[in-house]
Amino acid sequence: WGKGWGGKGGLKGGMMMGSKGKGKSKWPSGPNLARARISTEPITGEVLEWKGKYGWIKPTVPVEHPMAEKHKGHIYVSMSDLQGGLEELTV
Repeated sequence: WGKGWGGKGGLKGGMMMGSKGKGKSKWPSGPNLARARISTEPITGEVLEWKGKYGWIKPTVPVEHPMAEKHKGHIYVSMSDLQGGLEELTV
């Protein structure tokens, strides 16, 4: 006794109170975040990485926006942003 349920102050199985599980988040993330279009023209650039359902593009022309440098000027793209029947981008 004296060491709690899990032996190290946690619950059985190593689960800690208040820890995140594999449930759905109550906050939007990724493609569900509120986003605003910053240009009426399509933006072109180089695909830097594609991770299955999302990736990052380095725009050909740097984007002029206060938050543009947040991710080194790279633009987040979700597969839900793709048009023309595309389902993924290639690096």
